[in-house]
Parts: sequence; C-alpha cells; structure tokens
Amino acid sequence: MFLQRRSLQQLALAAINSPPKTGGSDYAIFGTRIDEKTRVGPVDWISSKGTLVVTKDHPKIVECLHSPLKPVCKLLPELSSSFTRLTGFNKVMITDYGLQAYHLALRFAAYWGQAKKGVPFQDAVMLATPSSFIGRCFPTESSWPLIKLIAFNNLSALEGELWTNNNVCGLLMDTIQWGDSVEEPGPGYLAEVRRTCDKHNVLWIADETSCGLGRTGQMMAYMSQGCQPDIVILAPTLGCGLYQELVKRKKYAI
Repeated sequence: MFLQRRSLQQLALAAINSPPKTGGSDYAIFGTRIDEKTRVGPVDWISSKGTLVVTKDHPKIVECLHSPLKPVCKLLPELSSSFTRLTGFNKVMITDYGLQAYHLALRFAAYWGQAKKGVPFQDAVMLATPSSFIGRCFPTESSWPLIKLIAFNNLSALEGELWTNNNVCGLLMDTIQWGDSVEEPGPGYLAEVRRTCDKHNVLWIADETSCGLGRTGQMMAYMSQGCQPDIVILAPTLGCGLYQELVKRKKYAI
C-alpha cells in the first residue's frame, strides 16, 4: 500500500511539474512547497486548491469523472495550440469568467513590473481608457491595482503619464472602444502604442472581447496595424456569449 501511494504521488508531481507547452500554469510549484521566493514554508497538502485527486483515485470519483473528462482532456490542449497558432502567442490560460481574466492579466503585469522594474506589487499602476470595460467597471481609488484613466487615440496623454509615473506597469485597453460609442484606433495608433510601451518598459494588454476572432477582417483587430500586444484578453467571444474566458500571454511577459 505504501509503495502504491508513493508511486501515485510521484505521478501527480510529474503531471504538475510538466505542464503542456502552450498551457499557462496556475502558480509555480517547487516540489511540495508553495512559496515561490524562498522555496520553503507550508506544504501544499490540498493538491493545487483541491483540484488534483490523483493520489486518491476513489473508485466512485473516477467513475463519475471518466466519461466527461476524456473529451475535455483531449480538446483543451488542442484549443490552446489552435490559439497559439492563430495569434502568435505561446501561452494560453483559461479562466472561469471575464472579470477573472482581467484580474489575472493585471496581476501578470504587476508581478512583471515587480520583477523587471522594481515596482512593489502593491504600488503597481495600470493605465486604462475611460470607455473600455476595465475603465468603466474597476474603481479608480482605494483598490488594487490603482487604475488611472487616459484618453484613447491620444499618444500625448500616454507619453505624458509614462514620463511622470515610473510605477506604471501595464496599459489595458479595448483595441476598438465600444463603451459609450464605437471608436476605432487611428492610423498607426496601435503601432505607436507598441513603440511607446517598449520605450517605457510597460506591458500592453489588449482587450479583444468586442472585436477579436475575425470580426474586423483580421483574426485579431490589433493585427490590422502590424503589431502585437504582450497580453490579450478574449472573454465571452470564445463561446458566443457563453461562459468561457481566455487570457493569452507572451512567454517573456512573466
């Protein structure tokens, strides 16, 4: 019994530590320790928030899950690979709902800013446009992260904020604004956003919920100006309004 349990534990750890090439991991696991900085501390006894039951293998659990899991386990890697092939990104992470996708993207940017720019995680500032989903739904005061609103299609406003605030880690905006009215990016605007973000070491997060997946003549709307963001959010777009969300990120972003 001891040998069988040990082999199952080894199997679980091998599965955890060998993620698919195009699948983003929930959080980094170093053996059974969950502190990513010191690699010491509490032991992960709950198996990835209770989602891994490999070491249990209860017959009734296996019986209930076996049939629906067969197609899911096969299709999820195919879905991730399809999106990486179509968009040029190399990591995909599926989330439960749209707001979680936004929050995940913001946390990516904040951790990236802490690692690459030395900005403390809790001091990270994100820029957003007023008509975008994030600008309309997230409070701008007394919450994390601090979100500052800047005008869309206004490079001077973007440059001015980046020159005066070194804590800016990310710019999150809808590629095509649709909150109050439809506003498309001006000629060359997205390419200049890419150049400006590179210049000031800021991640560009594009929300393609309203315009992605071929609805503008390109697979993604930002492709029309020959540039690519660091992170892309696709929320209800994935399932025609059903509850599937997705965050894609370049490997170097984190």
